[in-house]
Formats: sequence, structure tokens, C-alpha cells
Amino acid sequence: MPSTSTSKIPPGPSGWPLFGSAIAMWKDGPLRLMIDCAENHGELVRLRFGPTIVAYIVSNGADAQHVLQKNAANYRKGRGYNGLRMVLGNGLVTSNDEFWRRQRRLAAPAFHRERLQGFVDTMARCTVQTLDAWSTRTRLDLHDEMTELTLRIVIDTLFGPELGVDPTRFTKHVPVVLEYASRSARIEFLVPEWLPTRARRRFRASLAELDAAVYELIRARRATRTGDRTSMVDMMMDAVDELGEGAMSDLQLRDEVITMIGAGHETTASTLTFVWHLLTHHPDVLTRLQREVDEVLGDGPPTLEAIGRLAYTERVVYETLRLYPSAWNFERHAVGDDVLSGYPVPAGSTVIVCPYTIHRNPRAWPEPECFDPDRFLPERREGQATCDFLPFSAGPRVCIGKQFAMMEAKIVLAMVVQRFQLRSLAPKALPLTTAVTLRPDGGLPCALEPRNERGRGEPPRPPMTH
Repeated sequence: MPSTSTSKIPPGPSGWPLFGSAIAMWKDGPLRLMIDCAENHGELVRLRFGPTIVAYIVSNGADAQHVLQKNAANYRKGRGYNGLRMVLGNGLVTSNDEFWRRQRRLAAPAFHRERLQGFVDTMARCTVQTLDAWSTRTRLDLHDEMTELTLRIVIDTLFGPELGVDPTRFTKHVPVVLEYASRSARIEFLVPEWLPTRARRRFRASLAELDAAVYELIRARRATRTGDRTSMVDMMMDAVDELGEGAMSDLQLRDEVITMIGAGHETTASTLTFVWHLLTHHPDVLTRLQREVDEVLGDGPPTLEAIGRLAYTERVVYETLRLYPSAWNFERHAVGDDVLSGYPVPAGSTVIVCPYTIHRNPRAWPEPECFDPDRFLPERREGQATCDFLPFSAGPRVCIGKQFAMMEAKIVLAMVVQRFQLRSLAPKALPLTTAVTLRPDGGLPCALEPRNERGRGEPPRPPMTH
């Protein structure tokens, strides 16, 4: 354990009497609070919320690695996930200890690399449907479009396209329950549980609709299964633990399905939205990206082998995730005493690892606000700490869907590049909002133009000034 600093308390804002930093968080939002802490107080900051809650904000890769990897056994998902637990139940994002470990083992086969090959066609087919619908349009809200597309992809890979699931059964209700879950972690807990507020009534109605839809699909999948395990739910239904015991119950399946729908589509949708905003303001990067897609894919559909050769495309996605990490913070509860950056962290403390500020730490990322995909060339990452880049967390609880998400992002991005040029109409300094994930506030209006002759269109026009 590192030696303890002569000062027993890390730097941080004094906040308001009694309330601490709670008022700043409610007024300006949690992201602004994290940024201010990193800019004004350093890489480890102590905050107080109310008279008893103490939190430590981590903005450096070494402390993040200690919390998420080296001493991960001392940290578990705490009360900050209670809002999500109302929606996701005891799924992989919210569960702890031995139950989480068992669920992780049961879900893992659905994400093995050899299974991903079977999902390429589903991702490409869903993307073609979306792009075909764009053929007569000149304007669109890209975040809305990407949200609908990634939701369709995750539903079809979960249940199989043969069920013909109508995504609109989810598009209306998923945003409602996730927004409420995020809000309840900050504000709604102040309202007595018995009080039926309008937001609470709307949340409960939407959650009931989601539950009904998911249980109906689980029953339908059980009834229509053949010997081939073609969907993620098939694999989770058949999975058993190392003792040969227990496939998942319908309740466990429900929790994992809603977890994968809730956490697995909005993250990728936001990343793809941010990609095009950045490309608008960096036409040189767009030109290189178009050139690679033309050379590797031409007019053809993506294959797993071809997607693996889209190296620059991957770097574009990674650099977007550095600047706009969908999972912008990870909250942990310290079970026992610990030390971070030489300061004691008492048992019972909340530790918040913040990828948004870690990814902008100038000690790890020179010129951190600059969009430079070549940062992710192997030779330029030598010597960096493992947890200087945390788009999918790290350690035992690294995102189980990391490979799935990266493959999906590369396929969708490459297929859009084949057929269209998008130009963000939003201000360069894009306003952001945080619910469960980081996303553009108010969506992303875009101008849409087709690329001609195998995508070799006119050079992109300069971005609009604001």
C-alpha cells in the first residue's frame, strides 16, 4: 500500500455548510462538478455531500488501476447504483460478489469471439435498413437515428431476427426508465417513496411495459428454439456453471436482457453520434477514414475479417471514446480502509473513478482537447498506464460487451461512410448531458449528402461557424 501523505485529507471544495457539494451537483450537474474538481483541485479530490456522505474523485490512471484492478476486492457497487437497480434488477452492471461472478460466467459464452461472427450479418442488415431510409432525406437528428439503429441491433442479436421484434415496444419506454434511474440517484431519493409523483408514476408504467415485453419474448424464444443456438438469449438459456448447475431463471434472464438493452445500445449510439460531430470539424480525419473504408470494403458488405483490417477506423472510434466516454464515471464503495495518491480513504467512502477527466489528464494525454486518432498507434501508447484509457472500465468488471460494442461501432461507421457524408449542424463546443451515459444535449442535427461512385464524393465542406 502506498505511504500516507502528511496531510490526512485530499484537497477539495469546501462546499456549503451542511450540504457540501450537493448544491453544486444539483445546480450544474455531476459532470461539471467532476471537471471543476480536476481543474481546480487535482487528480484526487475529496467531496462532501450532506453531513455524512464523503466521496473521492479519481482523475488519474494509477489510482483508477488500484481501485478497479489491483485492489478490486475492496470495492463493490454501492448505493450510487440503487437507481439503476430499480430498472436492471440484479444484472451484471448492478450485482455484486458471488452472484455477480456466477452471472458473469453464465453470460460469457454469448460474447465469445467465435460467436461474434454470427452477429456481423445482423448488424449489417439492420444498418442497411437504416441507410436505405436515409436515401430521400437531407437532414436528420443523428443521435435519434443511431439510438433506433443500435436498439434494433441489440434486440435482434439478443432474441434472433426470426422473432420479428418490434423495436418501438422499447424505444418509448427505455429512455423513460433510464432517465428516472439516473435522476433518482441524485434527487428523487429526497422524495418519500410513498409519494406518487408524476415522474414516479410514469417510470412505473414504462417499467411494467418493458417487463411485459421482455418476459413475452423470453417465453417466445423458449417455445421456438431449435438445436441451433443463434441468439444471445439461446446461449444464456443453455449456459451452466462449472458445477453443471442451473441455467438462468426467467428472472435472471430478464435482468440481463434489460441490462444489455439499457446499457448496450445507448452507449454505442452516443459514440457514433460524437464521431460524426468530430469528423465534421476535422475533415482531414474524415478523408483518411473514407480512403480506408473504400480500400478495405469497396462497395461490399462488411465481414469479420474485413472489419479487423479497419485499423484507422478503430482509432477514430477509440479517440472519440477518449474525448466522450459513454461510461463517464464508475462509482465504488470502499469495503475497507485504503490509500489513494498517498491519502487515506476510510472504509465506507464512495470512490468515483471518472474516465472523462482521466482521459483529459495532460500528464497522460498531451494536448488532451485535440482530436488525434493516431494517439492510438501502438508506438504512441508505450509507457502509458493501463487505466489512462477506460472506455469500458477495467479489471474483473471490465465490460463484457467490449468486443461486441467495438465491432458494432466499426461496422455502422464504415457502412455510413460507404454511402453518405454527414455534417454536424451543432456548435463545435457541443453541449453535453449525463443520465446513465454521456450524450449530446438535445441530440445532433446533421446535414446528409450521398457519396457518389463507390463513395468518392466531393471533399467535405468546412464546418459551419457559430
